[in-house]
Amino acid sequence: MSGQMKSYSEKKEMVEHFIEKCNPYQPLTPLKFDLRGYAKYIEENEISYSQVTPEILEKFKVC
Repeated sequence: MSGQMKSYSEKKEMVEHFIEKCNPYQPLTPLKFDLRGYAKYIEENEISYSQVTPEILEKFKVC
């Protein structure tokens, strides 16, 4: 075994913190950005993160 298991209270605290922070029970809000299209464009044009301009980002905004 690689390490000692966390106690139940430690695990419970981690879960409660996650629920407070992320609230997985509320409905998801749409991203309003075509992430798949953006990723495909970046890959096809071999663009690095430092080369992404605001104009490129504007192309993939969804209203």
